[in-house]
Amino acid sequence: MDNQVSVKDDYWPHALRQLAAERPLAKKLVVVAEISQPWGAESDRQLYTALVPPESLEQVLNHPGGIGHEVTTTGPHPARFRGAFDYAPIFTIETNGAVPEDLEPLVVAWEAGGRTVLLPDQGFLMTYGLVPRSVQSKEGDVLHWDDPTKNVHDVVVAKMVSVTHYDLQSEARVSIDRDYLQDYATVRNRSLVQVYYACNQGPPGAEDEHLLRGRSVLEVTLRGRLVEIRRDLGDRSHLFAQV
Repeated sequence: MDNQVSVKDDYWPHALRQLAAERPLAKKLVVVAEISQPWGAESDRQLYTALVPPESLEQVLNHPGGIGHEVTTTGPHPARFRGAFDYAPIFTIETNGAVPEDLEPLVVAWEAGGRTVLLPDQGFLMTYGLVPRSVQSKEGDVLHWDDPTKNVHDVVVAKMVSVTHYDLQSEARVSIDRDYLQDYATVRNRSLVQVYYACNQGPPGAEDEHLLRGRSVLEVTLRGRLVEIRRDLGDRSHLFAQV
């Protein structure tokens, strides 16, 4: 934490206060990966789900400044090194030293040509024998994965490609039926932890103003997250916040 500022662990910038009230398991379909601009074109949100060994859960959740917020890959398009290939495609979520090993993502992701692809891990899909079904929507094709052995539809719903065009980014999202998600955590003996990045702009709240106290920017390290608030120098009544 900043040496000159005392900040409570439950502090959230006013522009991001919606995050504190979220309850990921409240809905039947749980969002496990997402790219969106939920509060308008000036906002951004990226979310993934990590599979965490139970013995590492406390360290991951309480690590000062949080852990990695995106899926790291060894590709795409591996490069030859010293004339030889020795390539292994790997997807991980970095722990930033919270625990020795990086974490396994429930949804893998990669970027290419201004597009980000979100794909449910094939291990999860295979475990329940899920079969894809393409559905047309106003946002394009959406894949619905069904469980034919139990006649359960929409176990996974995935709009898998986000396209970036200048400052605009189309949404991509993967959601999984809560019962299947919790069962998978049980059979894998893993806890499910959402990792994320989010930013938004707007007027500062009273606590934001109190913390800035003449500063233009403030960064604070809290348990489980790193928060930055930055005053707009052109309009000091406007604040940029990211976590």
